[in-house]
Amino acid sequence: MIKHFLLRLFLFSLPVILTGLFLFFIIFIFRENFVSPDRFVGKNNYQLVGYAYNEDNYKYIKWNELYSRNGCDIVCLGSSRIGEFRDSMFNATFYNAAFSVKKVNELKPFLAYLPKNKLPRVLILCLDQWMFNASFNVEGLSEIKENVWRESFSFWPQPEVFKQTAKSLLEGKIGFDDLKRAMNQRGLNKIGFQAIVNEQGFRIDGSKCKSNLIERIMNQDSTLEDFQFRDTYSRIDMGVNRFEYGAIIDSNALIILNDFFGFCASNRIKVVAYLPPFSEAVLNKMLKSGKYRYLNDLPSCLNALCKEKQVEFWDFTQLSQFGSSDAEVIDGFHGGQVAYLRMLLYMVHHGSVLNRYTNAEKLELDLHNRQNPYLVYRDQFN
Repeated sequence: MIKHFLLRLFLFSLPVILTGLFLFFIIFIFRENFVSPDRFVGKNNYQLVGYAYNEDNYKYIKWNELYSRNGCDIVCLGSSRIGEFRDSMFNATFYNAAFSVKKVNELKPFLAYLPKNKLPRVLILCLDQWMFNASFNVEGLSEIKENVWRESFSFWPQPEVFKQTAKSLLEGKIGFDDLKRAMNQRGLNKIGFQAIVNEQGFRIDGSKCKSNLIERIMNQDSTLEDFQFRDTYSRIDMGVNRFEYGAIIDSNALIILNDFFGFCASNRIKVVAYLPPFSEAVLNKMLKSGKYRYLNDLPSCLNALCKEKQVEFWDFTQLSQFGSSDAEVIDGFHGGQVAYLRMLLYMVHHGSVLNRYTNAEKLELDLHNRQNPYLVYRDQFN
């Protein structure tokens, strides 16, 4: 009787077991999980890392890449809105720590946990406008007292990873050709679903690669999440997801930024700070709504603080400031590589310390020979 019951239980459970094992296999061969960071961080043995469901892993990778290297002349620090700067733009050792910080209270600890000999000479700093929106910081900006970057890697898949992997298979987002490509890959050239399926993720220099996304934009793919800025418009209409309505600048955020600038000065780090661009259409919608009044005072407020602390400050909120337009944006609040090269050239031509680390003539030629309105440099991955 018991044997009969166990057999029926096993047969009943078999489809679930087989499905689970298959999902384990898919996650493993696409390297979304089960790949220790010790196998590639600081080892120069990968080309692209792009997770679909483990984006917190980037924090670990970015911080530990800087910890593992011999030190970089130039480091970019910020959210995804700094990811377009890449090593090809500079004549110096470079690393882009995009996607490492979200709020202003994370800036100082990110650098402070690095040994002093790993700190950069120049820090290009992206100051997202919402970092200074009191409504965005409603939960406060508490002091970070431990290295949250070192502990952020997820080796084992969470239940959500299994769920999303199964969903992607059923929806055809992961096809047979992708499976074949993942199985035939040798070494660790590409790590993660996004890297293998879409050639999206972060390059070895930490910069953002968006090959598949740019192709879809060029083809006017209406299934894109932010096609014609619809997702960004929705955020504005609802006042959510970094577009919270805000009337005043968060004074505490300014105090924390002031302290961070002091840390940089004491460690002889030259800071080049900027407000990143919104698309022209998105910025107009925000300003016309009257619900983002903090944006009106933010540039002058940051400029005064930066001037006092001898920090370079650039207000690139408007694309037209550096000769770009909505024809060169990826979505409502991300410029493409072409836009960011224009931004860099504007700084270089207007007295930035970055002039010492670039070749303006080469950059002008790169811009002239750009691949399309979004991409300057061509990627070639194995």
